[in-house]
Amino acid sequence: MQRDRSKWTEIVVKRMPPPGWFAICLVGVVLFWKLVPQGNVLPDWLRGLGYFEIFLGLALMLDVVIRFFRARTTVHPFHKASVLVTDGMLRFSRNPIYLGFSLILFGVSLILGTLPGMVMIPTFMWAVTRYVILDEEAMLEAEFGQAYRDYKARVRRWL
Repeated sequence: MQRDRSKWTEIVVKRMPPPGWFAICLVGVVLFWKLVPQGNVLPDWLRGLGYFEIFLGLALMLDVVIRFFRARTTVHPFHKASVLVTDGMLRFSRNPIYLGFSLILFGVSLILGTLPGMVMIPTFMWAVTRYVILDEEAMLEAEFGQAYRDYKARVRRWL
């Protein structure tokens, strides 16, 4: 049985791309909203801030995707990068796309007014760190050596 579980973990969990983790956590936010009675705990202006958070998350992600496209390197974390991109938002976070996903989860939680749903934000961050970022960092270090180690020393993983 242990062998089957480790194979499942390798195939499904360790190879699930970040949008898959985001989708699971987004469903979690919606389930918290639907299943956990909360009343109207957030003021309207705070709910409105959720739209800004979603916009900010999308803008962050788009900035990085454009920079990767211009550098002619992959945005897919499980594919080998051809260039180490360190400009734009990547000067402040080594993972601005994942940070963008987190901001979107935060924005949706605000719009829906689900405080318990916000537990999905650290859940997403943990899952992506554990199952994507650690492997991605090892690949980048193997590919770019000291240049990546210097970048890693200068720029934090999240913020």
